[in-house]
Formats: sequence, C-alpha cells, structure tokens
Amino acid sequence: MKIAIITCHNQPDYIRAVTLRKAVSQLPDHVAVIIKNKHTGVLRYPEMIARLATLRIRHNPDTYLLTFRGYELLPFACLLTWPKTLIYDEFINPIEWLQEPRSEKWAKLIPIALLKPFYKVLLKRCKYILVDTQAHAQYSAQIMNMSSKKFTALPVSTNEEMFKPSKQRTTKTFKVFYYGNMLALHGLEVVLDAALQLKSYPIEFRLIGGKKAMADKVREAQANGANISYEPWTAFDTFPSEISSASLCLGGPFGTTPQSQRVITGKTYQFLASAAPTVVGENLASSDFKDKENCLKIQLGNSEALAEAIVWALEHPKQLATIAANGRKLYDKKYSIEKLSDQLSRILAA
Repeated sequence: MKIAIITCHNQPDYIRAVTLRKAVSQLPDHVAVIIKNKHTGVLRYPEMIARLATLRIRHNPDTYLLTFRGYELLPFACLLTWPKTLIYDEFINPIEWLQEPRSEKWAKLIPIALLKPFYKVLLKRCKYILVDTQAHAQYSAQIMNMSSKKFTALPVSTNEEMFKPSKQRTTKTFKVFYYGNMLALHGLEVVLDAALQLKSYPIEFRLIGGKKAMADKVREAQANGANISYEPWTAFDTFPSEISSASLCLGGPFGTTPQSQRVITGKTYQFLASAAPTVVGENLASSDFKDKENCLKIQLGNSEALAEAIVWALEHPKQLATIAANGRKLYDKKYSIEKLSDQLSRILAA
C-alpha cells in the first residue's frame, strides 16, 4: 500500500508529524511518500495545494494522511484525494480552540457559526480523524455532533533517537526542570507559586521558554526569593542533557483551561522516554498515570500540591528512581513509536 503523508505547517517537522512519519515507515508492505512544505509563511498554502495535485497525478497513493496542522489544506485535500482514503490528523479541534479564551485578536474575527458546519462537512469526507487522547476524541465528537467511532486516539509519542534513558548526572542541588511555550493550559503560575513556596529548600527550578510575559513573571518570582534559573530558549538538542541533569521533570499540564483537561503534554512523552521522574497533572487523559508508581500526579491548578510533590521527591530518592523506571515502562507499553505503528496498522487494515 502506498501512503502519502502530507504536512502543511509553519513547523513542517513538528513532533506530531515526525512521529506519524516514523510510525508509518515501520509498517511492513507499506510505502510512504512524504511531502512537506518548504515555505513557512502563507506561501505554504499554494505550494502544498500544487504539490498535492502533482502527487495525485504522479504517485496516485492508496491512502492520504494529512498531519497537523492541516486545517487550511483540508478543503483542498478533500477534493484532490477523492475518492481515495483520507486520514486527517485533527490533533486539536479548531472549534474547541476558538471557543476557549484567546489573546489573538484575529481569532475573534472568525465566524464560528459558519465555520463549524463547513468543518463538519470536511470531517465527514475523512475516513478516520486522529486525535491525541481518548478524552479529546470524545470531546471533538461531542462538539461536532458526530459519532465517536469516526475519531481515533493516537498518542503523540516522541523522537526516540533523541529522548532515551541515560545516566542521570548527580548534583548537590535538587533540580526541577520545566520548559515550554507556556500556554495557559500549561499553568506557569502554578509552577512559579510552587517555586516561591519552596524558596527555603535546597531546590533549584530550571525553566526554559516563553515570551516576554513569562520572563517578567519569572523575574518577579526571582525578586521574591524563588530559586529559579531561567532562559528564554535554548537549542532543542540540548534538552536531553537538561533532562538527564534534572532530579525531577514537570510534565504537566498544570493549568485549569478546558483544554488542559484533555491533553498529555509533549514534554511528558519526552520525560517518560528518557526514564526521568515526572510530575503530571490529573485530568481526563491521565488514567494511565498512577501516583507514586509511574509518576507523581497532582490536581490541576494546585501549587500547594505541586510543592508537596516536589518535597516528597526530594525526600524519597530511592522511590523516585523506581517511579522513573516505571515511567519508561509505561512509555514502552502505551506511547512508543512501536505502539503508534501498531495502531496505525490496524487503522489501515480496517
């Protein structure tokens, strides 16, 4: 079977697309044809429409997989791939995204009442709609008033060549590692408040990421005594080293937005794959995570619970090592590229 994997994203090697490509490449008797945009601005749309049309003529794939984020390309993909099988990686439902509080001014200009029925027509054209968690599958089906059988939850997984177990570097200071672009669902304020609560402990918070607003909040916490080492960003290939030198990693999410109830964060997969002890937020997608067994699990939005979990980790190094090892076992059992490939194989065989 010939499968075309199509990506049209301002980050064409976004981890979701990378792991799906990797999973398909491991399938026996399947040939993957990968096309991804070269332009990262608005020119990527006409570029990918033209390349998709050319792909259909030259290769005529049996199945098309449109990876995240394919919203803008989806109408054209529905037409240009007809009547072949189209699998759409929704990942995040745009209607859900628009209904949540947004800081982007342009988002308020989109007429949801018109977009929703049009988007539903496009979804009906797709044979399968992929999302990241079962909680997201159920919610997307609900808000689109569609059968949940149309939606399939596939974990994001991670780059296993980069994120893998390594010998943890011991340091005198207990280091807590946290990074990200600090969207509302991530709950930065929860982390900063926990850091303030623990300022008298031998604990260093290592934070990376975010824009000016985050930097301002970090500086304020530092001024109030929080022991925080902060960088606006660093090269992504340094993250495995950051993880291996951390005593504890914060996967989250810790925010209280509606979306935070339905996600497993990308960094959580990275930490688990690295066999690093990880703190996760308890939500509708976290049923595989067991507190003090394969993670430390806390209530969303609760900085006191996060501080208590960090202190427990500081005081129980042996148990923490067991938790880290069990976290890696959970990754292998549920979230690995191999498991992702197995799930895709079943979808394609249906």
